[in-house]
Amino acid sequence: MTVVRPLVLCIAATLSCAAPASAQTLVFEGFQTVNRFDVTGAAVEYRFSPFREKNGTAYSVILRGMYDSGDNGWLGAGLHIRHDYASGWFVEGATMPGYYDHSGPAYYLGSELEFFSYIGVGRRLGDANFVSVMFGHLSNANTGDINPGRNSVSVRFGTSF
Repeated sequence: MTVVRPLVLCIAATLSCAAPASAQTLVFEGFQTVNRFDVTGAAVEYRFSPFREKNGTAYSVILRGMYDSGDNGWLGAGLHIRHDYASGWFVEGATMPGYYDHSGPAYYLGSELEFFSYIGVGRRLGDANFVSVMFGHLSNANTGDINPGRNSVSVRFGTSF
């Protein structure tokens, strides 16, 4: 765990001080695993300005870091897709490969390369803020020696700037 925790803190500090640009998003999240092992955790997610927007759907590059109460961490980057509805509701999803650092054999997921994917639903709170809930899955997509996977449920708060 000597690598992931400092990297997550560094990324969070850097992004919180970054110069604003339109449509960038910072998300703070609390999660609980629902299978495999019982841990709670937190995540920070940064989305760059969308590189494509059409008919209410935006496509962005995403950076994400997670850390849990079992002293495990994950860092990754990938693709985020979000569709906004006129009512203020939205659906979103993402998929990304990343580096998983586990604290011991009980938390081993089969590989250091683990993919995180999620789907969520949320509601805008004004122009810049939103809340959402999501279901996430962390696994190595059968690239490791075992592939038990880990599921989680999250509550999230985000702000765009």
